[in-house]
Amino acid sequence: INKLPRNVTLAFSPYMQNYQPVFAAARTAGKEIWMLLPLEQQNPLINDTGPLSLRADFSLDRNRENFWAVLGSTTAYTGLIALDADNSTLSFGSARNHDIIREIEQRGLGLAYTSALPISEIQASFVREPAVHIPKLSNDPFKMLKPRIEEMIATKESAVIVLHPYPAEINAITEWLRTLPSKGFIL
Repeated sequence: INKLPRNVTLAFSPYMQNYQPVFAAARTAGKEIWMLLPLEQQNPLINDTGPLSLRADFSLDRNRENFWAVLGSTTAYTGLIALDADNSTLSFGSARNHDIIREIEQRGLGLAYTSALPISEIQASFVREPAVHIPKLSNDPFKMLKPRIEEMIATKESAVIVLHPYPAEINAITEWLRTLPSKGFIL
């Protein structure tokens, strides 16, 4: 955590054990903290997001209980992030989940996600920047995507980059972030 640049946001799993010292270190280092919001995936046998997942076959009350359990897993975080939302069985746009979206907004939390769905279908205060999700199963994915990311941020006001916390990826993005001010990017 201390090796990462100040402008890197960290997202933590609600299943994390003994999170207090890690969160304290992140806050001391000036990092913004988000919580992962688990969503059931199309094939849960391959990608099991755990017992706190929001699921299409759960009632609103059951999803709300899981949602509250995620919210209560720690304190002082900026928002929630759902990874691979486009592969989820759950539709945020459905009327059944509207109350959960409204509660996120009422609590003043951000909600970011990786998905092919247009934001207009979601109707919530999501992160509106273009997002790049760096896959975890390719060789040196950040270095392969770096030209695309630089092109994207050169034409947009900002960008969100989601990567998995492998040492090679953390080292690569740390080195890259140091080069951005000389290229005219403000972090």
